[in-house]
Amino acid sequence: MTDHEQQRRRNEYLQECAQVREVWDQKIAHRRGILPGATLDPVVSNIGWCGQVQLVPGANHSGEVEKAADDIAYAYELPPGSVVVDPGNRGTADTSFLWAYRSPSHARHHSLRPWGLHGNDYAGESTPPGLVTRLEWAELEDWASKYAFVWKQIRRPDGRVDMEQFLRRLTRLEAAILDVLSRTRAETVRQVVEKAGLPYESLSQDVAKAIGRTAGGQV
Repeated sequence: MTDHEQQRRRNEYLQECAQVREVWDQKIAHRRGILPGATLDPVVSNIGWCGQVQLVPGANHSGEVEKAADDIAYAYELPPGSVVVDPGNRGTADTSFLWAYRSPSHARHHSLRPWGLHGNDYAGESTPPGLVTRLEWAELEDWASKYAFVWKQIRRPDGRVDMEQFLRRLTRLEAAILDVLSRTRAETVRQVVEKAGLPYESLSQDVAKAIGRTAGGQV
């Protein structure tokens, strides 16, 4: 890429960010808007944009941003359900973080994305860096047990489950497995899965193979 091409792309990107801010200032943050005085610092991507919203302290709170999600989508001519709102910096009342997608499917995928394990430990304990904490092991075992419950339910002849709960528990468990695999042996993780009574076919193929499980439940 030539210097000229790189500069052209950068200018286009900055212009796109400016356009997002302009719509925000004119339709959302003006004095009669949904969130008067709120500022937005956007980052544009090929599937939409995201950015932190700074509300006027004492004037609005993050819950109002969440309620305004579809109004924000409308202001940007996006389909309903295309905007996802999460609490912002440290979950404070006067900040929020927005993801605005060009399609509702991207927003739905974002909302269903599982939380992984983040190295948290029990109060008063300090696990050396690079190792799995006792709290993480406890969460992994709990999530395996909870997923095993719905897995066994759905396999019954009359099995009925909440599919959203089923998918959420599966993706949460698999995210946790992948998070700890870089810090412990696959055999140790496999033992947690086997203790919960989960066979090979209960996991995605790549995750099952990553912990050394093969079809038929054999290692």
